[in-house]
Amino acid sequence: LAVGGADGNIHLCGTDTWMCYDSTLDARDVRALTTVARSGPSDRPLLVSGGPRSPLKVWDVNLLRMVGELAPRDASSAQLSTLALAARDGLLVSGDASGAIRIWSVAAPSVSDW
Repeated sequence: LAVGGADGNIHLCGTDTWMCYDSTLDARDVRALTTVARSGPSDRPLLVSGGPRSPLKVWDVNLLRMVGELAPRDASSAQLSTLALAARDGLLVSGDASGAIRIWSVAAPSVSDW
């Protein structure tokens, strides 16, 4: 379980005991979180975080470090308001305060604006 805290960190917790681990991810300004189950030979769980003024950050949960960023082509995009995962295709959907919806490919980072 991943929880975004007011301190700007992502806290990782076990679902067996509901206790948080000592490890945190320094995500800065967290507004939304979602998990991505990566498929393929490097089958590692990923976590995606987003804040109001930063690109989406992709985290490797096993390594406890950021492994990539997803930034929209339009630098003037509005404040992120939500993230969701389309597990079937490994697609990530983000929405912002302007009503824009973006579809991201986590396997090969890219973005489609709608």
